[in-house]
Amino acid sequence: MKRSKIDPPGSVGISSEDPGPISVYDYEDYHVYLKDWMESRRKDKAGFSFQVLANRAGLKSRSFLRLVSLGQKDLLHATALKVSVAMGNEGRETDFFLALVGYNNASDPKDRSLYLEKMRIARKPLRKLILSAQQFEFFSNWYIIPIWELVTVVPFGDNFRLLAQLLDPPISVEEARHALKVLLDLELIEPAGDLYIQKSENLHTNKDIVSKAIKSYQASTMALAQRALEQTPKEWRQINTLTLGLDEARWEKLKQIVQEARQKMVELTSEVPAIDRVYQVNLQAFPLTKLPLQP
Repeated sequence: MKRSKIDPPGSVGISSEDPGPISVYDYEDYHVYLKDWMESRRKDKAGFSFQVLANRAGLKSRSFLRLVSLGQKDLLHATALKVSVAMGNEGRETDFFLALVGYNNASDPKDRSLYLEKMRIARKPLRKLILSAQQFEFFSNWYIIPIWELVTVVPFGDNFRLLAQLLDPPISVEEARHALKVLLDLELIEPAGDLYIQKSENLHTNKDIVSKAIKSYQASTMALAQRALEQTPKEWRQINTLTLGLDEARWEKLKQIVQEARQKMVELTSEVPAIDRVYQVNLQAFPLTKLPLQP
């Protein structure tokens, strides 16, 4: 079986093609949608600002919408409706925007599923929007991705306890059921006898979009790495650290090296005839000093 390849957040290059007008249907994070919409509006009309939009929406705070666009504040339903109307959205666009706000703000899986269904009803029938919805649910919990792999090689039947115990750390039976439901609802897998097959071999996330779900996913995989450092035998893990002194030019070069290494790892999965384990690979580089250092 040809193995799947997952491109995590920030792995896709920016297209040089004209992206066209800003559409709410193209987004899975309303904070980023607001930011991009404002940047596009400023290009079309000099002097347009968050203050102008806030005035149109009847909001008193001058800085609130800017903080929302930065992901530092969230919109409540009533305010989201005012903002959507002020942005010129109508009908299904506003319905989608309100569902998107509810989806981003929700933490309970049942609530997310409810808002996801509202998004599906409101949106236009574009394939790219289906992929946007996938990004939310697919990265909502760390265990969904390894379950996506396991169900293609483990004939577990209805034994969700077995499926849950195969993960390290183990998850609950309810979480295993939830993971399978997400994968089926998003049409990422389909039954094939005693196993499942993946309907999509490559998943990509937009470089310009960093949703709360993806940030949470990344944080959870870092916690898993910490657990592996403490509990996983050395022969089953590779955890190395480097502390480097760099300048801006070499930092850019280092990022390129990491991207090239990451791509080789992705290509390596296509050589696997049948998996017998699922690994998480975290490539982390972050500053330990203020940037740049002042002499």
